[in-house]
Amino acid sequence: RAISKNTTLKHLYFIDLEGGPDAYADGTSDHYVFKVTQGVLDSMSLETICFNNCDVACCLEFFSRFLRYRSQSPSRRQRDIGGLEKFKGLGLTDCDLTPHLLSVIANSLLTFNTLEAFELFSVEEEDEQDYGSPKDEDMSVVLESLVKKHKLECLALEGIKLGPKSLGHVKSMLKRKGSRLEALKLVRCDIDDKAFKIISADLVSNKRIQALDLSGNELGAVSREGIESLLRRSKTLKNLSAEFCLSEYLRASEAEDLAESLSCSKSLEILYLQTKTSHLGWQCLGNYFGNADCSLKDLQLSDCNLLSADLRVLASAIGSNPKL
Repeated sequence: RAISKNTTLKHLYFIDLEGGPDAYADGTSDHYVFKVTQGVLDSMSLETICFNNCDVACCLEFFSRFLRYRSQSPSRRQRDIGGLEKFKGLGLTDCDLTPHLLSVIANSLLTFNTLEAFELFSVEEEDEQDYGSPKDEDMSVVLESLVKKHKLECLALEGIKLGPKSLGHVKSMLKRKGSRLEALKLVRCDIDDKAFKIISADLVSNKRIQALDLSGNELGAVSREGIESLLRRSKTLKNLSAEFCLSEYLRASEAEDLAESLSCSKSLEILYLQTKTSHLGWQCLGNYFGNADCSLKDLQLSDCNLLSADLRVLASAIGSNPKL
């Protein structure tokens, strides 16, 4: 009742909810916790709902009720002006994602069209009881619903293996007329050169993208060249996170090409780079980092196998750039 009557509540987080028949024994009972669901669904102000490390049963209960409620005609709802009409953000982080749960989420997404941000982070596999990463077919159903009904500004996926079907829907988000996608985060999504090629052209031609995070993927030469094209052409890209050729060193000529592409970007402010290259390669990149005319303000280098000589090159470059 408090949630449904509150006119200022915008963000609601469910954290560490566990399903169980007895609230005092095996975790928080679905019955007691999700009596609040009706209040949530009648909210006039709520914009964001996030689940973190919640049991599958709890998430499934919420979205099943959400689907039933939203599938009703407005005249049958408790309050026509409610029903999460301002709903803009949905997140599930560190949750087990079963095919059934993803299917219910996909159907729920088809009942409204106001979502601007969608986050889905799969729990990391630790033992035999984990459900593992969703299959491409299951994940593609969710992404298809997002393409059909919503114009996202932010799509963030982590720990989910994206195959051709799923990446095809990401491609549709990037290329659609009037695309609003500004932040694309595909972290640990099993993206290699073949997979990146599916979205590369539309990523480069997108005129709104501001943040791109491809951390935790094995990006090779084809992916690097695609990102270099984005750096040269984009006037909006501010934040880039990527790992290049971790299984082998970038040749000095490849590092020079990357540095030149970075220099072409007049909007890039944040760079998270994970790569390995020779001392000559770091000299090429150092020339970019030390250029006071570049727009870069925040630089993070990780797992780069830097030697003492490389560190001296970088220290000199960073010291000569007052913006960093």
